[in-house]
Amino acid sequence: KSNALMKSLFRANLGRLLFILFISILLSGTEYLMVLTLKQMIDYFDDVSTKQFKFEYLGIAYLCFEIVSIFLTVHLQMKQNVFGTRAGFELSCFIFQKILNSSPSSDCQRATQGEIVNFIQVDSQKLSWMIEISPSLVVSPIMIGAYIYLLFDFFGLSFFAGIIMMAICIAINYKIFRAFIFIQE
Repeated sequence: KSNALMKSLFRANLGRLLFILFISILLSGTEYLMVLTLKQMIDYFDDVSTKQFKFEYLGIAYLCFEIVSIFLTVHLQMKQNVFGTRAGFELSCFIFQKILNSSPSSDCQRATQGEIVNFIQVDSQKLSWMIEISPSLVVSPIMIGAYIYLLFDFFGLSFFAGIIMMAICIAINYKIFRAFIFIQE
């Protein structure tokens, strides 16, 4: 009721969650800078008269951003796996402790043994996976906004034609998905 287990898991792992969010935002910033550096490298060959940076410096900067991006990606995946696994174990322990505390004192059994085992083995793993990917819910809108701005900056007004086509494709995919669900039922 009222997502008490999820709230307790987030409270118990708040420090780790904030650290994962920080790494995710750093990774997004690094990827954004990589795209800008790559655009500078492309612009270097387009306009010969205005060369703000030497090509070697742009290449070194891009290589550094790439190395930092790979490091942050691997580190982020490792931290998210540890975060999700730990949360799954904590959730199973919370459930098991709750069952042990409430079952001897209750007059009527609220759940069957099968439901309890299913919740500990299956549902707790799904919840831990959800907790593992939860930092993406915060970082994804930031990344989408940054990349939409980059696309608009790179392509100008033709960007809107791409957005319209993407919206049409999403609508078509949604209709196909609904038809597939209807046929499957």
